[in-house]
Amino acid sequence: MKAKRIFSLLVSIASLFLSGCSVAILNTTPETFPRSASGLYTLSARVALTDALVNRDSLETYVVIDGKTHRMQPHPDGGGFYEYEYRLPANRSEALYYFEMQYQLLRDNTPDEIQKAQGELQTLRVVAPDPATSDPNGLYLRVIPSNIDLRSGQRQAIVFELAQPAPEGGLPVRVTTDVPQSVIMPEARFPAGVRTLSLNLQGDAPGSGKLFIEAPDQAEIVIPIRVR
Repeated sequence: MKAKRIFSLLVSIASLFLSGCSVAILNTTPETFPRSASGLYTLSARVALTDALVNRDSLETYVVIDGKTHRMQPHPDGGGFYEYEYRLPANRSEALYYFEMQYQLLRDNTPDEIQKAQGELQTLRVVAPDPATSDPNGLYLRVIPSNIDLRSGQRQAIVFELAQPAPEGGLPVRVTTDVPQSVIMPEARFPAGVRTLSLNLQGDAPGSGKLFIEAPDQAEIVIPIRVR
């Protein structure tokens, strides 16, 4: 595959497992953002429930930015993803944040007292776009998750997100793989004006390889994939 200039969208892959808790948070927010003309930046996280007793209806997810608490909203395509759009003041390039959760356990079908869990302190950083690698339209495609591990027959949502809405006419996304026998993939296209899109991948024959994600005027994104 021919070499391409790659704009780094460094997504944190460290799982913030909360000691003694029944939930875990995977921070899916990029470590750096190219500066956006709108000043809006999406902080996102994926929540995993590690205890079957957790009452899903009681789960509330927040992001605390510079000491102010903001309620996060579930991603429209589900998958345990939550997000919050934050407007960073124009005169700043950094903000401190962490994720916070509240939930209840069900014991004998009765809700227990409210439990709280808090993630590690993180830094949101905004940088000037690199003119050698950035898209002049400011679209900046990123993909969640950054690593895929499936069982044969299992389905998994993969989320595509643009920093700005897709242009008039939409934006096609081409997804290919070097292990076509291991994964079943539909085609993808952002409708005009849309920022997020999801696909359901399905594991087929066991194998390990990569997904190659391409879109017009975007750097290629490579996602490791394993099917067991």
